[in-house]
Amino acid sequence: MMFRRPPALSLVFKRLALAARTRLPLNDALKIITEDSDADRATVRTLADIAAQVGSGASLSDAMRRHESLFVPETVALVRASEASTAAPVVFGLLAEEFEQRERYRGAIRAALTWPSVSLVVFVILLLVASTMLIPVFADLFKAFAADLPLPTRMLLAFANGAVVWIPLGIVAAWFGWRRFANLRWPDGWNARIPVLRDYLRRVFVARLSLIFLATEQGAPLREMLQHLRATCGSLPLARAVDALQARLDGGAPLVDAVRETPELPARLRVSVELGARSGAFAEAVRQVLDLNAEDTNRSLVRIEQYLLLVAYAAVALLVGFMVIALYLPIFKMGSVL
Repeated sequence: MMFRRPPALSLVFKRLALAARTRLPLNDALKIITEDSDADRATVRTLADIAAQVGSGASLSDAMRRHESLFVPETVALVRASEASTAAPVVFGLLAEEFEQRERYRGAIRAALTWPSVSLVVFVILLLVASTMLIPVFADLFKAFAADLPLPTRMLLAFANGAVVWIPLGIVAAWFGWRRFANLRWPDGWNARIPVLRDYLRRVFVARLSLIFLATEQGAPLREMLQHLRATCGSLPLARAVDALQARLDGGAPLVDAVRETPELPARLRVSVELGARSGAFAEAVRQVLDLNAEDTNRSLVRIEQYLLLVAYAAVALLVGFMVIALYLPIFKMGSVL
């Protein structure tokens, strides 16, 4: 799978939702949308292929199925279930919101890693220069004193001897590795072990499930929406919560009762659904969850940025510290002997 920047699909689905609400034919809508010259190249390529498939008689879901790296089978099934119904605008709007959340998350990750990445590149360049100019001077000094070198120093000298070859090879290998594996998903089980990611995914899950409940009232297919949520929530515990909810719904329980009786779901959502059911204002109670959750989600995203910054800068600091200690430890040892 070749590397490409993920398309910005949130605006595409917003436009498709508008076209579906106004009953503009899908083929005509896609032709208009593909004329957006301000869109990124990845989006243009994806849209062009989808438009070509739809223009040749394929359904939107069949055209989306050709892009497995962007649309999981559950998402394709959701679109297929809504194509022949009046729920298409609702489903497209739901997908637009979810892709917008993903783009916001990727943007936060890129912003958090920009300066540490630049710092790491500068450090690698300095390490390459030091390996050819500075470290050999220390190596000659250590040989002149016939010093018994500590392990960190021996490791650094061994690396420096082949740095001119290993560093460029490492850069090339990292580049090709990124091209090969950039689109692979982070394992969902790992997300649950990282507190900042777990908190963010949980809050996004609450928002997405709330939107699903609201979409259900407008005729959107509940089963397909839940399966789509399960496949894209990014967390095994949250996926199991969806399974538990689906099991109660399959057992014949009404939506409100199924949510109330599923302890795996976040408490905030269960309380709001219970309040809405008893007060007769289900939609209003769910919208309150969305409003309360939006601020918390933004704060969680900021914490992820801070966490990544700390980890990246700590990694750079450890590399620099190791290099300094490895060079000066033998000098301190020789000074104590003299």
